[in-house]
Amino acid sequence: MNKSFFDIDEPIAAQATPRGNGRYGVIRVSGVGSLREVNKFVHNGDFAPNTDSSFIADTLFVLRDWNVELPVTIWFWRNGQGYTGQESLEIHLPGSPPLIEKVLQALFSTGTIRSARPGEFTLRAFLNGRLDLTRAEAVLGVIDADSDRMLGTALRQLSGNLSVPLLQLRESLMETLAHLEAGFDFIDENISFITPKEIMTCVKSAESLIKEKLTQISDRTDYHRMRRIILTGPPNSGKSSLFNRLVLRNQGKHEPEPAIVSDVAGTTRDYLEREISLINQKVLLIDTAGLRSENLPVSDISDAERDEFELKIGDLTIQALDTAELIFQCYDSGLFLQRNTFLPPVRQNAFVLLTKIDLLNDDELDMIPVREDVFRISVRTGEGIDQLCRASEDSLFYDPARYEMVQATALRCREAFQISLDALHEAETLIVKNADETLVAYELRRALDGIGRILGAVQTDDILDSIFSRFCIGK
Repeated sequence: MNKSFFDIDEPIAAQATPRGNGRYGVIRVSGVGSLREVNKFVHNGDFAPNTDSSFIADTLFVLRDWNVELPVTIWFWRNGQGYTGQESLEIHLPGSPPLIEKVLQALFSTGTIRSARPGEFTLRAFLNGRLDLTRAEAVLGVIDADSDRMLGTALRQLSGNLSVPLLQLRESLMETLAHLEAGFDFIDENISFITPKEIMTCVKSAESLIKEKLTQISDRTDYHRMRRIILTGPPNSGKSSLFNRLVLRNQGKHEPEPAIVSDVAGTTRDYLEREISLINQKVLLIDTAGLRSENLPVSDISDAERDEFELKIGDLTIQALDTAELIFQCYDSGLFLQRNTFLPPVRQNAFVLLTKIDLLNDDELDMIPVREDVFRISVRTGEGIDQLCRASEDSLFYDPARYEMVQATALRCREAFQISLDALHEAETLIVKNADETLVAYELRRALDGIGRILGAVQTDDILDSIFSRFCIGK
C-alpha cells in the first residue's frame, strides 16, 4: 500500500452520495484545515466558522468560473467528533452532477485538498480509533448489500454485535494474563495472583464465544451451499407422504419417484433425497423412510448381511441428521393424542409436524398444543404445507442468528478465530496437566494475537489495502 495512504492529516474530498441526478448531493471533506480551505469559497456575512465546536450553517459557495453563488448547507465536525475522528465537514447542495463536479474541482484547485481514494474516509475512521476493523468491513457490507438479510447483517455488525463481545473477551484474557505474569516475579516466594481454576474459567468462557463465532462463519461462508431438511419420525407417521407432497408441490403430478441408489447388491442402502422449492429458496429434502430393513427387496439374505445393512443404515441416518440444517420431526396426530405423548423440547433446528390432522374432529384439534415450532399438517388437504414452507425458509435463510457476520469478515477472520481456539485448547490442556505457567501464558498471548487480528489491533498494510481498496470513493 502506498505510504501516503496513511497521511491522515492531508485534507481529502469526494462525493458521498451516489452518482447521478438527485434532489440533494453531499461532498465530504476531511483532514487538518478542511474548514479553512472550504471557507475560501464561502461568501456570506453571517457565516463565521469556528473550529472549536461543531455546527450546521446555511451559506453560499462561490463558483468563480461561473460567477455563481450556490446556496449550500455546511455540516462541520470538530476534531474528534466526526465520522473520521478528525476535522471534517459535508457540503450539502443540489444533486446536479455538473454542480457537484464543479464544486469538487474548485476544492481541488486549492492545491491543498486532494481527491479521496476508495475507502479512505473509513480507513481514517479506523486509524483514528473511531471504528475497529470488523465495523469498517460492516460499512462495506452496508454499501454492497443487495437484500434485506445482507443489510440487516451488516447493520448489526456495524452496531458492534461482533466487536463488543470480542473486545470484552480480549480485555478479560489480558487481565487474566496480567495476573498470571505478575506472579512470575514472585515464583520463589510461591506467591500467585490468580488460581488455575480462575484461569480455566476464563479460558472456557473464551472458547465458548469463539466456537459460536466459528459456527456463524461456517453458516455465512456456506450460504450458497444447498440447505438440507431431513424428515424423521416413527413408522407410519406420514414422512413419505409428506415427502412426495413437497416434491410434487410445484411440479406435475406425473413426476417420477426419486431413485433409490444402492452399492450393496439386492439392498436398499441410501435415503431418498430431492431438490425442492420452499417459497423463494431451494433446499435438499431427505426422507429417512428408505433407511429401514423392511425395505430390503430381497428376503433370502443372511442374518450377517442383514446386520451389516442395519449398521450401514444406522450410520447413514446419523450422518444425515448431523448434516441437516433443519429437522422435520413427524408424528401421527391421532396416535399422538391417543397416547397422550409429550412434545419434544424446543430445538433451534427442528420443527414438530403433527400429520394427518384431516382425520381429527374439532375437539381433538383443540387438544393440540400451540407452539411456534409445532405445525399441523394434512398431506391430503394441503393444510399447513405453505405455512411450514414459509417458516422453514425464514429459519434457514432469514434468521438473523445464523448470519451475524458479513462475508468479508467471515472470510478474513476464519483463520484468526481458529488460531485463537487452538491456543485456548492448548492452554486448557496445560492447566489440566499442571504444566509450567509460562507455557499457559504463551498460549493466552497467542489467543490474544488472533483476536487482535480480527479487531485490527494487530494488522498489516497488506490487510488494510485488501479491505479498503474494495470501497467506493467517498466512503
